[in-house]
Amino acid sequence: MLLTLTPVPQSPQYTTESMVRSGDFTTQLAKTGDTFTGTPTTSIVCTNGPDPNPTLLMVGSPVFDSTSMKILQRIKGGVSGAVYVLSFVGSTTQGNTWEGQVTFQVVGG
Repeated sequence: MLLTLTPVPQSPQYTTESMVRSGDFTTQLAKTGDTFTGTPTTSIVCTNGPDPNPTLLMVGSPVFDSTSMKILQRIKGGVSGAVYVLSFVGSTTQGNTWEGQVTFQVVGG
């Protein structure tokens, strides 16, 4: 079963910043007593702006947080003025696959 969440707007990020963005599934997983398991995946697209290779923003591999209810991905750089959508996908102990998205803009810094 694929359960999809509505994209969540997040605060802008400076081109010089390196920060961890998260897909927070705490509310949804807590309702069923489910937790993530296995290896999460992430992907990123530029939805507005001139970035020809948005995957360069992702630093390292995504991980689950210590509670196994959030998926974390470090993001660094980007093109000033560009808007990105970062997608998170994780499988759970009950056999579900959860997908979530956050959107953010990169600004000059």
